[in-house]
Amino acid sequence: MSILAAVIAGVIAFMIGGAWYGFIFKEAWIKEVGITEEQINDSNNGMKEMIYTFLLEIVVAFLVFFLLSHTDLNIFCAGFTIALISIFSALKNYFFEMKSFKLITINESYKLICIMIMTLAAYFFG
Repeated sequence: MSILAAVIAGVIAFMIGGAWYGFIFKEAWIKEVGITEEQINDSNNGMKEMIYTFLLEIVVAFLVFFLLSHTDLNIFCAGFTIALISIFSALKNYFFEMKSFKLITINESYKLICIMIMTLAAYFFG
């Protein structure tokens, strides 16, 4: 397992998150979550949350790399399976929280893309 590749994959996932939630789906995500831009600005522009997320993306990348290096499955099948486990385990929370399908789609498609990018990094550099 390449430590550098896992860190880079985590950083890339974080950068995708910045584009995903900061530009591509910003307005839709803010609406679906039920917060305002003022609330985000009042929280120091979410700086603390971004630091936590940055660290967590790197941890997730390490876990994905670790699991992929310890399976006999095709690496892409294993990566997709990891993503599906993550997505399905989150769905139950959305159902009980009565969140919209739009929010689920925004959040969980981001998760799928990031885990598959981590899988690609593990394939090429792991």
